[in-house]
Order: sequence, then C-alpha cells, then structure tokens
Amino acid sequence: MTSTTSKRSSTKRRRTPATTRRSRLLVKVKRNSLVTRLSVIIIFLCVIGTTMVMSASSVESLNNGSGAFSFVTEHVINLTIGAVLFLVISRFDYRAWLKLGPIVLGVAVLMLILVLIPGIGIVRNEARRWLGVAPFVFQPSELVKFPLAIVLAGILAAREKAGELRSIRRTLLPVGCITALISVLILKQPDFDSTLVILGLVAGMLLLVGIPKTWLLGAAVGGAALTYYQLSEPFRRARVFVFLDPWKDPLGAGYQSIAGYTSLALGGWFGTGPGTSTAKWGFLPVAYSDFVFAVIGEEFGVAGCLAVVIGFIAFGVIGFKIALRAPDRFGTLLASGLTLTVLIQAAINIGMVVGIVPVSGLTLPFISYGGTSLVLMLSAAGILCNIAYQGRPRVVSTKATPKAKSSRG
Repeated sequence: MTSTTSKRSSTKRRRTPATTRRSRLLVKVKRNSLVTRLSVIIIFLCVIGTTMVMSASSVESLNNGSGAFSFVTEHVINLTIGAVLFLVISRFDYRAWLKLGPIVLGVAVLMLILVLIPGIGIVRNEARRWLGVAPFVFQPSELVKFPLAIVLAGILAAREKAGELRSIRRTLLPVGCITALISVLILKQPDFDSTLVILGLVAGMLLLVGIPKTWLLGAAVGGAALTYYQLSEPFRRARVFVFLDPWKDPLGAGYQSIAGYTSLALGGWFGTGPGTSTAKWGFLPVAYSDFVFAVIGEEFGVAGCLAVVIGFIAFGVIGFKIALRAPDRFGTLLASGLTLTVLIQAAINIGMVVGIVPVSGLTLPFISYGGTSLVLMLSAAGILCNIAYQGRPRVVSTKATPKAKSSRG
C-alpha cells in the first residue's frame, strides 16, 4: 500500500511541471489572442482611414498648391507616430498610469485654460480650440479624454477598495468637480460634442461601478445645466437644432448636413467606387475629417458603412473582454473607460453624418484626418493591449489531466 501511494505521488510530481507549462501556454495564447484581434481591428480601421483621406483630400491639396498628397502624407506621418506610441505603450505597465495620469490631466487642463486666452488660442470657424504653431497644431480637448479616464479609474478603484464608493465627499464630490471644471472649459471654446464625450465617459464609468440611483438624478441636473449654458445664446441654439431641419437654411448652417446626406444617398448599396466621390470637389466641406463617413458611404455604399460600424462594434466587444479579464479593478475600469471613449466618439460622429445628432467637429476614431485624435486613439489602444497582456484567461483548459491519466495507466 505504501509503495503504491509513493509511486502515485512521484508520478504526480513528475506530471506537475508539464501541466504547469501547458497551463501557462494556454494563458499566454488567450492573452495574445485578444491583443491580436484588437490589433487587426485597429489596422483595418486605419487602412480605411488612410484610403479615405487620400481620396477625399486630393483636390483640396491641389488647390492649396501643395500637391495632391500633402494631406495624406501628413496623415501617414501622424499614423506612424501613433503606431510607434502604440507599440511602446503596449509594453509599458498600465499600473504606472496611476501616478502619471493626474500629471497628464493637470497639463491638459492647463492647456484648456490657455486655449481661451486671446493671442494664445487659435481661432478657426468661430471656435477657439487649438494651440501650437502651424503646422504643429493640436486640440487640448482631445488630450484631456484619456487622462480623465485614467484618473477616474484610479479614484473609483481606490474608493471601491476602501468601501467608500457611495461616499458623497470621497467619491461624488471629486468626480463631480473634475467633470464640471473640464466641461465648462471645453464649452467655452465652444465644443459641445467633446463635452458630450466627457459626460458620457463619466456617466458610463459611474454606472459600471454601481453608483446610487440618487446620484443619477444629480448627474442629470448637472448635464441639464451645462446644456442650458450651451443653448443660452441664439446662434448656438440655431447651430445645434439645425440638424432637425437643415432645409430651413440650406446654404448656411444646414448646408453641411445636406451635403453629407447627399453623399450617402449617391453611394447606394455598394458605392460609386474608390476615388469617385463628388465630395472631394468642394461639394462637402472637411470631407476628409469630420465627414469622412459620408465619403465612405458614397464610394463604398451601405456595405462600406456597415463594415466600419461592425469594426467599431468588434473594437467594443474586445475592449470590454479585456476589461473583464484585467488582473485588478483599476485595469478593469481603465479598459472600460478607454473603450467607452472610443465608442462614444465614433457614435457621435456617425450620428452627425446620418443626421441624428447635431453637426460637430469630432473626428471618427482611427479613420478621420486629425493628428491629435489619431495619435491619442492609438496610444489608448496601446494601454488596452498592455492590460490584455497582463490579464487572465476566462477559462483555463484542463485537457492535460486525462492525458496524464492515460500515460500512467
């Protein structure tokens, strides 16, 4: 009896290293699978974006006297910078952002203040949203989104661990003050749609952690106050509500919406073909940036639009899977926040083109021309990949056990 027990024990000890190696391999495959799928989706969207920017910007590039490919060249440069940051950040431990996030957010808020100072902020189309010196110009409202997600994830994870998640003083007050400050600064530019992304991000993360229902009422009141502020001026009201009936001002505020609808309608089910859109001939302003989805609709039809929408849905599914398998609560909340930011911005941009939300200056993530947005979106995707690298698989296979039994038998 003793001999048999000893033999089984020694057999078990010999089997353990192989089983452990096999389990570790399964864990690694699961992690790399999420990273691979996320990377494929991002590459797909970026390839579509580069193709559309090249198509939609060629005529305007020629009219500017800078050659047919000046816009797409700049886009590719920004894409390359973003890709390098994606690779670097994907190997950078996401937990380090707990300390770096507040610093980056503080710098971004300072830039939001500088934008509003005459002589420093750059004004385009009656909006003061940019900093820098041409051609190095960027939007601080884009820069603030991802550090805000990091700071919110850190606050909520810490409060949840301490059992203070439902504390008004420790949770609601700091989150509310940060959100209100950023929202007011962005509305002053004015940039109502970036404010919607910020509010959507905060509301989504609070819902994920299970805030008290009474807080939702307070958040609704705050959102209503910001909306009232935005609509307090007649010209702002006209610009926001023109999407309901753009034909009231077809040559003014409603022109861009009508041009976008027309481009989508011309595409039909399968489009007019690559490079054949009428939008680039000046028919649709900023066709290569804010309204690039309309160009996709014209050249590739409903099929092309659906492919893009499915791409963002896939991004969301993978992003939330990464969140569910994150090694800690901070990683879960951070991955959720970054994913929400991309999805909310994509939804607003697509909704603007198809006419269900007001016209805005938001870019379509990974696709539109716009250096600040493109670089930051790719950087955020790098953080998602690092969380996936360090995550845990949902299910660990135990197929090694039957094999071990059969070999012993």
